[in-house]
Amino acid sequence: MRKGIEQTTTIDHQTGEITQSTVVRRYRGDEPNYVKLYLQDIAYLHGLPASAKDIMGELLQYVSYGTQEIVLNKAIKDRIAANINTSVKTVDNRLQELVKVGIIDRVAVGTYTLNPYLFGKGDWKTISELRNKNLHLKIEYDSETNTRYIRGEASE
Repeated sequence: MRKGIEQTTTIDHQTGEITQSTVVRRYRGDEPNYVKLYLQDIAYLHGLPASAKDIMGELLQYVSYGTQEIVLNKAIKDRIAANINTSVKTVDNRLQELVKVGIIDRVAVGTYTLNPYLFGKGDWKTISELRNKNLHLKIEYDSETNTRYIRGEASE
């Protein structure tokens, strides 16, 4: 945590007396260290088909700054499908898979949010608030089946 201190002092210039002094302390979290992670690796880590990276790449073009929201209407889905040479049905299937593994969250019909533990578009303060807003990244390992489950969850 970095802290900044502002101090304001009011002096009576005739007497030299300090008539008012105010100290304001502001704390803000620094952005954590990060590494670059590629969409194909996110797809791989979540056990998604290779084409999921193409969908993620397209979705990132439609993310709203700060809110992490993606609004997908029919025209945008058609454009995404055309850009990656696939059908709208495949786009819908990949969206469902991305929701299932927690990469995105469906918040309303045609509206999704990115998992702020994986992606961030906006200032760090806003992304940090989204991360702390009852969002959890859960990773489970099953040693018997040698499988890994990675899931982002939002609780009310």
